[in-house]
Order: sequence, then C-alpha cells, then structure tokens
Amino acid sequence: MGVFLAVSGAAYGGDEFVFVANLSGAQEVVSPVPPAEEPPLAPQPGIETDTAGRFRISFDAALTSAQFRLRVRNGVGITQTHLHCAPAGVNGPITVFLFGLVPDPGVDINGRLSEEELTNASFVAGVSCTATCGKTVNNIASLRAAILEGCIYAG
Repeated sequence: MGVFLAVSGAAYGGDEFVFVANLSGAQEVVSPVPPAEEPPLAPQPGIETDTAGRFRISFDAALTSAQFRLRVRNGVGITQTHLHCAPAGVNGPITVFLFGLVPDPGVDINGRLSEEELTNASFVAGVSCTATCGKTVNNIASLRAAILEGCIYAG
C-alpha cells in the first residue's frame, strides 16, 4: 500500500528545518488493470483505507543528514515504504527507502514503523527525477528542496 505524503506543515527551529506530514490513501495513484487486449487505463487517484500515518523529517543545518520518523495506524501487510519524487497524482520513481523489504505477508503495525538517519548515501543510485520533478533528487539538500516544492511523496 502506498500513501501520499500530503503536506501539512513545515517549521523552522533555529537552523533546523522540520517537515511534518499526515499520511492517507487519498492521493494514492492506482493503475487499474485493463481487460485483456485493451489499452492501459488511466491511473485513478485515491484508495479507501483505514491505514493512516504521520511522517516527520528534520534536516540538519548543513544539509548533510536528516532524521525521520514514520508512524502508522492500522497498517496491515506492509512490506516496504519509501520516498518517491513526483507531484500529487503522479507515479514517481523511488528515491529513498524508509522501511523494508519485508517478505509477504508483510507486517501489521499500529505505531512506529521506522525511525532512522538519512545521509547522502541513503539515496537510490541512478534514479532520475527530472521527468517527474524537473530536478535531480539524489542527496539531502535536493530532498529538502523537492519537499518544499511539493515533489516528494511516501509510498
């Protein structure tokens, strides 16, 4: 299950940048399976789910690392979560893994799913976000910029 990182606020504390988002299935982009020998159907936004969450990330002043915490409520069968680079309603490539890969059937969770430090080494090598975000997202500084521009979601 993917969950869109819907912007709910950003705060500045000294030289630290903190971003907090509430997570829901409202912006999940689902590609419906067409009947045999039919052209692909257009992606449909939104899924109904009882799963919700909260994502918090704080960036150090030098933009060399970021601490994140991902909490999930009513999570069922979660096998992985990551950050994608794309605006709302668009499927985008994975740029950073936040949790997993856990084999099926995944984990059921009602609380903290993951909490870690991200560094420039945390980014998936060779991923291009220029088609979906118009920019490269391959380090902590570019991740912060993409969040501010609404080009990052969790899935």
